[in-house]
Amino acid sequence: MRRRWGRRLPRVSQYPNQALGANFSAQAPNANTPINYSSNWLELKELLFRIQLLESASTSFAYVVSALYNGKPTASMRFIDHAFPAGHNFTLAAGCTNSICLLRTAATAQSDYDLQKTGVSIGTIRFAAAGTVATYVGVSAQTFTGGTDDVRVIAPASVDGAASNPTFTLYFMRS
Repeated sequence: MRRRWGRRLPRVSQYPNQALGANFSAQAPNANTPINYSSNWLELKELLFRIQLLESASTSFAYVVSALYNGKPTASMRFIDHAFPAGHNFTLAAGCTNSICLLRTAATAQSDYDLQKTGVSIGTIRFAAAGTVATYVGVSAQTFTGGTDDVRVIAPASVDGAASNPTFTLYFMRS
């Protein structure tokens, strides 16, 4: 009679020279050469350790800062005031590549939101009259230092009465 539940599997340490499969391999990120090991338990442990090192050494990944406001913005309202974590640099691409900022209800006139790095304007998030998707004006590539810099999005001093429900999603790369 075969038991389905509650069956204990043998511990790997009971069989140190047996492998879990014939071969082990992994592909290093951004590399063309795979890492291969034959079926040996010690080599498997080394492979897993090397994979962990590769994962921890990978420093470039997406970092997204996002905010949503339900309702009509008020004059000079601060939508984003995000401080970056210490120990890393974060890059906002020129023209805010991969970022998206939306209005759920379009403004009747052009609306310019100020994009700031640590309180200094670095460009404009612009919603055209009757537009709901922003364009980015004057934004060059910017590097933000974690633990020092922050990113801010500030509403215009004179807000269009029709514009409402803005969403800001800024895409950074950690470097």
